[in-house]
Amino acid sequence: MKRKNPPMAKQLVLKRLNATLKNLKELPNSNFNYGDFVKRKKTIDGVTCGTVCCVAGWYPKWFPKSGLTWDQFGLSAPEGADVSDMLMKHHGISNDLVSVLFYGQKEIFNSQKNDLINIEIGIGDTYRVKKDEVVKLFETVIDLIKKDIIQYF
Repeated sequence: MKRKNPPMAKQLVLKRLNATLKNLKELPNSNFNYGDFVKRKKTIDGVTCGTVCCVAGWYPKWFPKSGLTWDQFGLSAPEGADVSDMLMKHHGISNDLVSVLFYGQKEIFNSQKNDLINIEIGIGDTYRVKKDEVVKLFETVIDLIKKDIIQYF
């Protein structure tokens, strides 16, 4: 897919990724499941209570302007877009980075050395990935972007 707009400024990309990281760190482990966008959604008096989601699954609550919403099926994007499109747009990052951060892709391109960096988390089963592993993943990717080791757009 061709980029229609110039890349988002690196500082804004980092700010948004750090906001996700902050929310993720504050999320109780019992409300996290990397294997499903929305594993269980429960709302009492407009407050999400007992809801279990992956990182992207929490975007309707954490970042209402991201364009992602909860519906009867789980996580939804506006018509003509998908969840990955909305994450790319919100963060100003490439589809490859979305795949690494939100779907468990294992490698990302090292633009300095022209090779791949292995960033594997879990043991091949996204349902077994722990929140702390995803926190570490976000911290690693943020650090790699800061150091210009990987290209974010």
